[in-house]
Amino acid sequence: MARVSVTNIHVNVNNFAPAYKSVGLGAIPPGVNVSTVVKTIEKQLFKDLETNWPASYSDFDSSQEDSAIMAPWKDNVPGTAPKCVTDAITLDFQNWELPVDKPTITNIAKEITQQISNNGGLSGTFYGKTQVAGSETIYWGIGFATAVVVNSPEEKGIIYVFSASLGLN
Repeated sequence: MARVSVTNIHVNVNNFAPAYKSVGLGAIPPGVNVSTVVKTIEKQLFKDLETNWPASYSDFDSSQEDSAIMAPWKDNVPGTAPKCVTDAITLDFQNWELPVDKPTITNIAKEITQQISNNGGLSGTFYGKTQVAGSETIYWGIGFATAVVVNSPEEKGIIYVFSASLGLN
């Protein structure tokens, strides 16, 4: 028999109001639950990520998208590779049939945390490219917004969306 550990966290939908507003959605409509708010933020971040995808990159592939919440943000020092991020990217690359190697994934994770910190952890999108074997390059992008993801004790997290594609140099 498998054991499952569940941790209940308490969060108020209003905690997500600054993130909701920062991605251009305005005020959270009354009566909306936290799950819907997070999904709406992610949907907007994906839209921004695709809209701003650099023309010089290989085409944006909407079938290669993922989202998550990275928390607690205070433990993720800029320029580090948090396990939750490297695990997510590794799984994404495996699912999307992109080259998977630990140094590449670690470097992408480090750049993600550094860029989020450089932006003050508010909200935004940024893009990167990482050369892999031969003449191939992984083109990737991230959209993110900061929110209080746990009430007590208060804990900030990063709602983020991620996409990547493989192209030739």
